[in-house]
Amino acid sequence: MGKHRCSDLEGLQVVHEPHSTLEVNVHDQDTRKEAVNQTQETFDALHYPENFATTSSPSPTRLLFGVRRKVFFISIAVTLIVVAAVAGGVAGALTKKSNATTPPTSSPSPYATAPSATAPSPSSTTYPMSPNSKLAAIAWNDTNGVTFQRLYYQNTNNAISESAWNSSGQAWYVNGNVITNAKNGTAIAATVTGPPDWPFQITVYIMNEAGTITERNFNSDNTWSDGPLTSENIRASQNSSLTAVYHRHTDCPLCPNTQLLIYQNETMEWNLGNETASGWVWRKLPANPIAGSPSALSLYSQPSNFTAQLRFWYLFPNPSGNDNVVCGLDWTVPAEDAEAAANGNWANRESNCLSKAVVPSTASIASFTYGTAKNGLNIFMDILNSNSNKGVTNQPWLGSNGGFWADAQTPFVMSSVDANSPLAANAEAHVFGFVDGKVNEFVLAIDGVTWNLVGGVAT
Repeated sequence: MGKHRCSDLEGLQVVHEPHSTLEVNVHDQDTRKEAVNQTQETFDALHYPENFATTSSPSPTRLLFGVRRKVFFISIAVTLIVVAAVAGGVAGALTKKSNATTPPTSSPSPYATAPSATAPSPSSTTYPMSPNSKLAAIAWNDTNGVTFQRLYYQNTNNAISESAWNSSGQAWYVNGNVITNAKNGTAIAATVTGPPDWPFQITVYIMNEAGTITERNFNSDNTWSDGPLTSENIRASQNSSLTAVYHRHTDCPLCPNTQLLIYQNETMEWNLGNETASGWVWRKLPANPIAGSPSALSLYSQPSNFTAQLRFWYLFPNPSGNDNVVCGLDWTVPAEDAEAAANGNWANRESNCLSKAVVPSTASIASFTYGTAKNGLNIFMDILNSNSNKGVTNQPWLGSNGGFWADAQTPFVMSSVDANSPLAANAEAHVFGFVDGKVNEFVLAIDGVTWNLVGGVAT
């Protein structure tokens, strides 16, 4: 991929500006298909001649099909005009329906070098989203201040598809790209990186029919292609979640500057992969999750005595025996203690889990951080989980006054989210979940407390 990678998880610096992710220099392309300008035809129904020869004496009356010639042509004209109007109305209705999931022709480009993405196996058949689909979401900002979002999901034919949105067009549309095929109900993880420091790249991870992890990359060559991890045939547990993040920082020479991926192996241990210039390097994480635990990664800034932090979230058996609680592993540079140093700087937090909400094993977890105060600390961190009944529970961390975990809540606008719905979140504080089997989008307001329903997402 032509980029520097370090072989160890050492040091990183993360500073999220409010509602910002990656800076991408863009001009003229997008990963979407361009919409075709559709205009309604104007039917010139009948050119009636204006220069009929006339004389001072009356001409004999000519009949066509038993009526006067002039009346005949006028009748034909009226009939054709009516037909044209009806046809135009139908065409307009079809155009309006088509535009519901078609991007505007003037929407901006998310990156500078790759034109519209093409599907590896294009098909004229449209498949709905699978009821077993999981979700993954990414977002980034370009250098012109345009925000881009992508949502990944599985269709009923087991293909992984992409929906797209940008802040200029303000509408979700189905991109039409078939990224790859996967096993039914696969976990999905997605990451994004790009200019000005690295080439633009989106990476999607899924589980294939053989039970191994597939890596698919989209970059400047204008196609989705297998990444290096695919050929390693890494086998995960049947119900493993997948969690990934791009770990790139221009001001941190010791950072991995590459992808991190976490999955649960067949003995229910968490395995962390760090992609390096010489391939993927793996280590087991010091954690004790439940089998098939959902998971999420948070990347957040810290005081000056720490370079930065990663926090990995998962479900841990509740000591009281009532469902599970959300626990975390922290990664810091320098390591917090000798035990963490012996585990690649990962510190176990199972003695201090988030006990303010119990979580069913069938739940999904999502997390995000955003907002940076003057002292470099993140202002907000949110952990969300779906419930065994309808709704989503949110556990927010507020960075003010030294930082604290606020009480768990179920935002009213999320109370209709389906039971055990898959969840996905991006760095723009947007969260996605199912409502009556359809994907809905929610967003956290700038106050860090208020949640709003954005609306449905085209899939």
